[in-house]
Amino acid sequence: MEIATGFTIDGASSTDLDDAIWVETEGHNMRLQVHVADVASQVQQDSFLDRQTLKRGETAYLPTTRKPLFPHSLEASMSLLPFVERPVITVDILVDPQGELLDVQLSESVLVSQEQFSYEAVEGILRGAPHHLQTQLKLLERVTGLLALQRQQQGAVFGRTVGTNYIDEDGHVVAQSLRSQQIIAELMILTNRVVSEFMRDHRQAWLYRTHDYRDLSELPAARQQFVQTLKAIADEETLRQVLAGHYDRARYSPEAKPHVGLGLAVYAHTTSPIRRYADLVNQRLLKAALHDQPDPYPTATLVNIATQLTTLQHARRDQKNAQHRAQRHSAVAQQVQQTDLAALSPELFSQALKQGVLKNQWALLEPTLRQRLAESTLTPMDFYHVLLVIPNTAATVHLKLQVLAAIVANPMSLQVLNLIRTHWQPTPTVEFKEQSTPAGWAALCVVNQEGKEQCPPAWSIAPRKALAQQDSAYRWLEAWVWKKLVSSAAAQLPATTAPLPVEPLHPAPETLLAANQALDYVSSLNQYAQRLGVPLPEYKIAPVVPTNGLFQCVCECLDLVGTGEGSSKKQAKSKAAQSLWSQIESGAASPHAIRAYNSHAPYA
Repeated sequence: MEIATGFTIDGASSTDLDDAIWVETEGHNMRLQVHVADVASQVQQDSFLDRQTLKRGETAYLPTTRKPLFPHSLEASMSLLPFVERPVITVDILVDPQGELLDVQLSESVLVSQEQFSYEAVEGILRGAPHHLQTQLKLLERVTGLLALQRQQQGAVFGRTVGTNYIDEDGHVVAQSLRSQQIIAELMILTNRVVSEFMRDHRQAWLYRTHDYRDLSELPAARQQFVQTLKAIADEETLRQVLAGHYDRARYSPEAKPHVGLGLAVYAHTTSPIRRYADLVNQRLLKAALHDQPDPYPTATLVNIATQLTTLQHARRDQKNAQHRAQRHSAVAQQVQQTDLAALSPELFSQALKQGVLKNQWALLEPTLRQRLAESTLTPMDFYHVLLVIPNTAATVHLKLQVLAAIVANPMSLQVLNLIRTHWQPTPTVEFKEQSTPAGWAALCVVNQEGKEQCPPAWSIAPRKALAQQDSAYRWLEAWVWKKLVSSAAAQLPATTAPLPVEPLHPAPETLLAANQALDYVSSLNQYAQRLGVPLPEYKIAPVVPTNGLFQCVCECLDLVGTGEGSSKKQAKSKAAQSLWSQIESGAASPHAIRAYNSHAPYA
């Protein structure tokens, strides 16, 4: 066999060195070589060791240790250590100066590695530290940059750098990724791709790594039809944009299907046979193809292996995610107890609020929550947790009214409602029924979860479709708070010439006072205006003359005027709002004024 050279780049403490690399120029072109440890020559198929390895699936990396796929002694004898002869599968790839593939050759070789680099050591060399392999490393940095750019232009969303982070082939974020890590990742993606293309083109059995979108039946009907149209006209770029965030998990399969995340027609795992059983299976299949031997695995066996490895991998990922969530929850809970909540960034406060709600300890956060509500620094996720996760009780209704008022003042009802899609299980659909009317557009928000519809009790009417949708989303949130959601068939469609209903969904002020001892009249007025589709109330505040420490406020809404005095501007504003609210409750609001506004509202 031919003697090959190369070097390894891995973690500083790694002992499972299953791939080595090399690069050299050939005229204006570059020849890349990836050497993969020949594990198949040392582990007999269907032996006791092989069956136990299949059960493990892959090396497990734990917080303080790792559980290797193979026994330590065997792992060491297969690793591509420096200055030791090791049997390898060599993938030889010739690329032009633009990174385009010119030729691919697959063969068996014997490797003698020159160096065992750590990622950090290579990073230093790339930044200028002297080393006799610096030329090769700089060349690898350049060619892998070209390869990464090509894949991104072809639509890859995984296996790419975003800011200082790297998104790996399964869509997981690797924070603060080094350039040396990206070099190896890009070379492994290229190798896995070209070997898979070779096996597909030669119609050989193969264990592919596939990745697609989730079941499209989960999408709204209109979106499904649009997606099918994009597929029919082969508009891949728009299709990726439409289905962004709708990815399924990657899985193993003997069928040659695309890897959507990487933007590749075919892909597989081949470069880590010391760490992953799937790579060992593929190595046996590849060696059989190179020697024109029968497939070592019948199709039915490959299907079973694919299913077993996929199930095992998903279970481990779920367990790992659960552990990470538990750690984050614990850290946030500790932060809530020890940190000055008022000093937290909006993002950290959102995390703290989420954990407080999940652990039913949100009351500890309520003072800071109210302060941030007044400062308008809460996020849509905060509103979601307060409105839709915290239980609806007499003790929480006052806070929820204030949150609803904030949603009116800073229109974000659609943003809050859309969070249902990603946080409710089973995943619901959120759609709008619409129809045109002489008064504009009528819309009804419909949340459907496992066939059960939840809608506000009445349709919304507005001059524009978007405004009608926004109002209906708000009504849905309000109806959720007051437990008055109905089916779409039961939702009332207002008369086309009539204004929106004046009656609020919530009880009369007397009922709220009994439950809460105080009513936020400012918030209630804002909700009232939102329901009618009229401008929010306007307030004018000035000191009482002669000066006696009091403030006077005038509140105007439609043709109503409320006044109030107080020792502070806030108290005066509340009194004025209460005065106007009392007029509304007594029926003083002029229907003519409401109709006049609704019929002449400007089209935004």
